[in-house]
Amino acid sequence: MNDKKEIRNILILVLIIAAVSTLIIVRFYGNNQNERYNISVIAGESHAERWIVLQQGVEKAGNDYNAQINFYTVANGGDAKEQKELINRELEKKVDAIIICAVDSREIQEVLQGNERRTPVILIETDLKPGHLYSQVSPDNYEMGYHLGEEFVRQQEGEETTAAILIDNDKIAAQQERVEGFEKALASAKNITIKWRASDYQSSEQVDNIISMDCVGTQSAIEISRAHNEKIRVYGFGNAETNIYYMDKGMIKVLVVPNDFNMGYLSVQNAVQAVEKDTAYKRTIVEHIVVTGDTLHKEENQRIIFPIVQ
Repeated sequence: MNDKKEIRNILILVLIIAAVSTLIIVRFYGNNQNERYNISVIAGESHAERWIVLQQGVEKAGNDYNAQINFYTVANGGDAKEQKELINRELEKKVDAIIICAVDSREIQEVLQGNERRTPVILIETDLKPGHLYSQVSPDNYEMGYHLGEEFVRQQEGEETTAAILIDNDKIAAQQERVEGFEKALASAKNITIKWRASDYQSSEQVDNIISMDCVGTQSAIEISRAHNEKIRVYGFGNAETNIYYMDKGMIKVLVVPNDFNMGYLSVQNAVQAVEKDTAYKRTIVEHIVVTGDTLHKEENQRIIFPIVQ
């Protein structure tokens, strides 16, 4: 009788221990699984088309990683002061991580060096020094510029031509790297004369081609070409709807398109990993494609140009 009672007491004790263990696991592990991260994305200019695909990638990753995404843009695209104010405001709110596409690499670096909480910072399309303080998600900007230059040279077929380089914002490291790559590809092309380089079209000297170093600049180049009866050929960057339309029309000859969807997605993924694991500097390179009128409608290119439609 006593043996049965003892066995019963042992079973009761085991059940109590199991129940308590289950509650502990549910409370701590379960809450951790449902933890919602607060991540702020601070982009550059408020030009809607520039960020559509990237924002789609950000939002998809936010859903997948249970992150609350706060997406901000700068009203004046080149206003580093406004972007710095946004960054400081989000740091004061103690968000879990900040993702930034800098409008002025040097200015943004100054404000981030005062990041006393060491809030994880993910940089999009740019890099800052010292690199070990920030993670980076970007295409290879030098390589993109070089590939654009290669295709530009190929299309000239050795004939004499003139060109201009339109730099929308020379304070952005990414655009500087693209120019370097582009000029390297043109180094041995004696038939191409670069007439001017500028952040805005101020020259009265007309050229045969305008090469832009980013999406917004490419749209500016389109307007310049239209003002000259579409006689100026455009080469540039970005998968904005306007750019695709004018490539279809034949005005844009080459577009280099980074995988903006992946760039947005991976920036959030890296931010969550940095919060969870306190990871050190990480550099993630995303792919890019070089698109011409002949290859615009190829399925593999359409997947990157219009990722959500697929």
